[in-house]
Amino acid sequence: MSLEKEKHTQPLARRLAQMSEQERQQGLRRIIQRVVVSRTTVRITLHPFGDLLVSDMNGQMEMDDDEESSVMAIEVPFTLVPRGGSSRVRLNGASVQTNGEPNAALIHAIVRGYQWREQLLRGPERSLKDFAKEQGVTPRYLMRLLRVSFLAPDILEAIVGGTQPATMTLERFRRAIPLDWSTQRQLFGFPSREPT
Repeated sequence: MSLEKEKHTQPLARRLAQMSEQERQQGLRRIIQRVVVSRTTVRITLHPFGDLLVSDMNGQMEMDDDEESSVMAIEVPFTLVPRGGSSRVRLNGASVQTNGEPNAALIHAIVRGYQWREQLLRGPERSLKDFAKEQGVTPRYLMRLLRVSFLAPDILEAIVGGTQPATMTLERFRRAIPLDWSTQRQLFGFPSREPT
């Protein structure tokens, strides 16, 4: 059984929300039978909610008797999102924002990307390979930071303000990005903007 029996989990969630922290921990210990974490999902197997809910529901809980004593399993798909040397869990389908702290690596990349772009445009003509060597970086790293300098202004604002999606990390710029700002917004999970 998956989350299709959600009508049964809602009363449980309401009941848990009304409990003190200590009562909530004790109640969860009674009903959680097993938690299995795989690379892409978390599966939580619950005992029948019985003693935790019956008093609130006046015996109205409708669990099928033929389903392994009404044991319920909830599966939650997720994705691990790299973020500055660590990973964060993003529930699939969820729009997860950062915690409001600016990503220093992205801000540093923006500054260097703009500086290098200006130097390449205004300086003497040379290859990207030669320029990367002058800067003490690999051509691949140079290209990654140059890509950042072509982001839409509102995306840059979000990065500096720390409100970009959690999936937007420097790692994401290893691949080419579209130059069209509307396509960038769609790619990185930003709301589309009406032309002004």
